[in-house]
Amino acid sequence: MGMDEREQHEWLPAQRWAACGTSVDIEALAGRICYGGLDLSSNMDLTAWVLIFPPFEEGGRYEVLCRFFLPADNMMDRVRKDKIPYDLWVRQGFITLTPGDVVNYSFIFDQIRRDMTAYHVAELAFDRWGSQKIVTDLEQLGFRFEGHNRLVQFGQGFASMSAPSKELERMVLAGELAHGNNPVLSWMVSNVAIQRDQAGNIKADRGKSRECIDGVIAMIMAVGRAMLKGGVKETPVEPLTTAREFVTAYLKTRVSFKAAETMMFYMKNRRPFLQINQNAKVCVGYDGGLLLKIDQVREESHLTAEEALTLADWIKQIF
Repeated sequence: MGMDEREQHEWLPAQRWAACGTSVDIEALAGRICYGGLDLSSNMDLTAWVLIFPPFEEGGRYEVLCRFFLPADNMMDRVRKDKIPYDLWVRQGFITLTPGDVVNYSFIFDQIRRDMTAYHVAELAFDRWGSQKIVTDLEQLGFRFEGHNRLVQFGQGFASMSAPSKELERMVLAGELAHGNNPVLSWMVSNVAIQRDQAGNIKADRGKSRECIDGVIAMIMAVGRAMLKGGVKETPVEPLTTAREFVTAYLKTRVSFKAAETMMFYMKNRRPFLQINQNAKVCVGYDGGLLLKIDQVREESHLTAEEALTLADWIKQIF
């Protein structure tokens, strides 16, 4: 047998995967911290953008939110050729069509931008191969290779993919994943054949199949980043609607000024949250460069003029 061998049987048992089909409340995910995996197709294939949301507490499930994109002009040809119900999944809202006969990256980046507004996308992982053409676009969205909203080039070999692949497998077998019964993702999971090297490392592969596994690759990358962060947990708190509450919360938690900026941001979204990291230190999630101007805070958080001025004066004292 060669350097590696391919197992053509199912990677994740269908019954165990189905048991993780717990519904995902998309509205309840607003403002939550998450980790993204982006697997861009080359031209005409499906593109996958997958977000993994760590649980609030021990025993909770990692929740999965998937976005799939397919060029509109060749969809029906793909349906006839592949015998896959892409058209049905489009009607059901599980696939978004992009204009033209090749993948429209700008359309996909617009969705990522909207997700950055709705959720706290801490990191975005993507395939480092051929990535230069998309790095500029992602940086324009606010991602950076260092600091908050971090961009992560994710290798597709055994060294990078094995640990998160095994962790995803463990999550499924332990019932710690909630994928919401997304039929596109479930179809992709069924297409996976595991490639294994002599050291026991694994990675997802199509095997002899021509079917897509892009969503699985994106999910594995997202799981990999969540693993390294230890599954940061969050505790929702009541919205802060006055300058007094803002200052009081700051003094109680003794967060950094950068963290305090995020409290201003979440006053806008009315979904502020506290995070508790592995060292049990309390901090407020920071969303990277989303500091609102006082006028915006006043208008969008319904502060009175007096409260907005109090907040402005307090901020000046920090500098």
